Amino acid sequence: MSKSVVKRTPGLAAYLDSVKESNALFGDISRHVLSKAARPNSHRSDVIYPSEVVKAQWCQRATYLRIVNGRVPERTSFRMQNIFEEGNRTHEKWQDWLAEMRRLEGDWGCQGCGNQFYARGPEKCPRCHGSRFKYRELRLIASDLMLSGRCDGYLPADGCLIEIKTLGLGSLRYESPGFVARYEVETPRGTVIDLERMWKDLRRPLGSAVKQGILYLHLAREYVGLDVDRCEFLYDFKATQETKAFTVMYDEAKADALIGSIRQMANCVIAREIPDCPVSSDGCRDCKPYQAAS
Repeated sequence: MSKSVVKRTPGLAAYLDSVKESNALFGDISRHVLSKAARPNSHRSDVIYPSEVVKAQWCQRATYLRIVNGRVPERTSFRMQNIFEEGNRTHEKWQDWLAEMRRLEGDWGCQGCGNQFYARGPEKCPRCHGSRFKYRELRLIASDLMLSGRCDGYLPADGCLIEIKTLGLGSLRYESPGFVARYEVETPRGTVIDLERMWKDLRRPLGSAVKQGILYLHLAREYVGLDVDRCEFLYDFKATQETKAFTVMYDEAKADALIGSIRQMANCVIAREIPDCPVSSDGCRDCKPYQAAS
């Protein structure tokens, strides 16, 4: 009988590496976290996500291949899962505070009976009358554009949406390398970043966040019929635990430009015409995994 061969996928590789961890407790936790990450999730693969559209360089080829052929195994590690979880906890913190203030409206999930319902700062579950909820955010869908996403929050009394960001040095370097470079300081031990001065000088949201806010505002106004004119951004800086708030106003011209590129993507899927990769004819880090799997 021939031996079966198990392909070493990115997720499996990370899991096997955690087995080698010398600290038994940390090894157990790592394997638990990575085994959870390997389970099928509820994220659809057949839609366009706002988070990919607003990237500094959106690879439409990768989006097309994911929609047409389905997802490929994603690279993961304990560090990546830890970053995701920290972001989720930051979202929940702000959303819980706003819910306690009875300001937050959107989709909710009852943690007692699992009921899903729409409300503003609910006090009781309509089904079981329980009082423990989890905010499922505000669902924004544009079926004609194959676009689906969720905004971090909707505050009807304020006429705004909210977006919550956990900001770290890595995301700043990726989005604004020139900005970070201005705060590099040479020391006898090497180059370090003056984090406090850099945070103090951060006076506007990152470029991708601005586009995301405008896109969400367009969807909320045109597809859901909400009376909103701005998106409030709450930035938590991981290095110092400080917070800043920024306002992004709705800009129709910028929204139209984003919608135009999304519609072009949707038309490619309908016509089964593969878009070019914006980086290289050989593909980029976003589309290469899909090309290798096909």
